[in-house]
Amino acid sequence: MTSAYIIIGASSAGVNAAKAIRNIDKEGDIKLFSKEKSLPYFRPYLTELISDETIKEKHNFLVNKAEWYNENRIELLLEEPVIKIDKENKKVVSEKGEYPYDKLIIACGSIPFIPLNEDISLYKNVLAIKTVEDADKARTLAKKAKNVAIIGAGLLGLEAANSFIKLGLKVTMIEFADRLLPRQLDEESSNFFKAVIENENLEIKLNSSVKEIKSRCKKASALILNNGEEIKTDMVLFSVGVKADTTLAAASEISCDRFIKVNSKMETSEPDIYACGDVAQCNFFTPSLWIPAMKGGMTAGSNAAGTLKEMTEETYPAMMTSLGTQIFSAGDITNRENTESFTIKDENSGKILKFFFENNKIKGTILIGDTKLSQKLLMLLKKGASKEDVKELLDI
Repeated sequence: MTSAYIIIGASSAGVNAAKAIRNIDKEGDIKLFSKEKSLPYFRPYLTELISDETIKEKHNFLVNKAEWYNENRIELLLEEPVIKIDKENKKVVSEKGEYPYDKLIIACGSIPFIPLNEDISLYKNVLAIKTVEDADKARTLAKKAKNVAIIGAGLLGLEAANSFIKLGLKVTMIEFADRLLPRQLDEESSNFFKAVIENENLEIKLNSSVKEIKSRCKKASALILNNGEEIKTDMVLFSVGVKADTTLAAASEISCDRFIKVNSKMETSEPDIYACGDVAQCNFFTPSLWIPAMKGGMTAGSNAAGTLKEMTEETYPAMMTSLGTQIFSAGDITNRENTESFTIKDENSGKILKFFFENNKIKGTILIGDTKLSQKLLMLLKKGASKEDVKELLDI
């Protein structure tokens, strides 16, 4: 008797869960549910899509071509959101029907976090970007705008700023933290990075948050900041981060708080139900990044199909190529009492290399402007190389 697998969510985690199942179970019935009408695609391209519609035509925009799902007998149910999990009867309910399962994988991802107590969909020119349709809407709005306010200056916000600048818009970024990218850059590197990217087309306001959206005719016209400053704008993009979409899990009394709780095999509190990707959190921190979501999906799919696989804690670097520069940050970049660091900086070329050590072993690194050494440094980080090894790599 063949097994029935249901996967809720068709982004990186969901698709890789399906792939892992099919690699193990050649006969099982696999159903992959998606809210979207598009074939599964690489979400990291969305900010670039704001300024370049041809991104959709790139050979690697789609995770897989349509024929891949047919060839692997994976039933992809587009525009069919699951609205209920009936764990007692082992079935899920969508708007179109009911589907039984033997193993269920929840990979429904995350939703944009909006730090205001109001529905931004009420405004015609206020949005957050999570789907192809969102990026298309941003591009359409930008054609009629002269300036845009971006709430949040994280990696995705900065990449979105780059796209808007390419379209000829003036960008104002509003960041709650006292410096840019506090998780990826220390204070010195952050100040250096801000000086490199800020110009007449990009203004960054730190230590700032939005208190109120002023509007006319259902369109945002200005933002009132926490210090009372008013920022006039033609459109607003929220890029403050995401929160796990735990709605289905919570309604089914699957153990969750901010995330669905899973173990290293991606098992939830309920038998035969797994979770992976942005919606799940293991007993060690897993960031909302594409690669760990992919690995989580493969882990969940393998275990659902009966082959033991476990997630392990890894170092996932942060990378960005945007606004005329590059960033690579990996490992622990916090300055503690026993931390030693050294910096190589060239303000004229906009380049900085910074390294952090504890007990003479490298624990973190930051590169700005030139990231050619990134992969070699990542290898040194993984093996805990000495300061002498790093200096030998740099030939200093």
